[in-house]
Amino acid sequence: MNLIMVRDTSTPNETLYKLTVGEQTFDAIGQPDNHDEPFASCIPLGEYTLVPHDTAAHPETWAMVNPELGVTHEPDDPIPADCKFPHRFACLIHPANFARQLQGCFAPGMGRSQAGGLWMVTDSRMAFTTIQEILEPMTTGHTLTIQDSA
Repeated sequence: MNLIMVRDTSTPNETLYKLTVGEQTFDAIGQPDNHDEPFASCIPLGEYTLVPHDTAAHPETWAMVNPELGVTHEPDDPIPADCKFPHRFACLIHPANFARQLQGCFAPGMGRSQAGGLWMVTDSRMAFTTIQEILEPMTTGHTLTIQDSA
């Protein structure tokens, strides 16, 4: 399945998206665009392969992978020598509410709101569980396209 994530709001604190998975649309949040700084910036726009990822901290999820954009699953995975982006790894889809809880990953939500002047997604665990049900945990063959709103 190809997931589509459209960036619709960027602030100095976070980036907000609309995420379409099959027939369902979610809100999503990621870090702000901090000039591609690893672990402190949203990942570049483009197409990613979703690779199964399963750790104690982030069970049964997927890592976004596109070596041409400097994004790999594992820290030792290679990127092209001429890649114009810094190397990032383990950029995952996982539950969280605020961008400050993420490190190059993104979190889905059932909605969005503001708290203390910051944007957040709501009901992130519910949204993540729904995505797992749609994609089936630990499955392959999925892609994610991240794009700007038109």
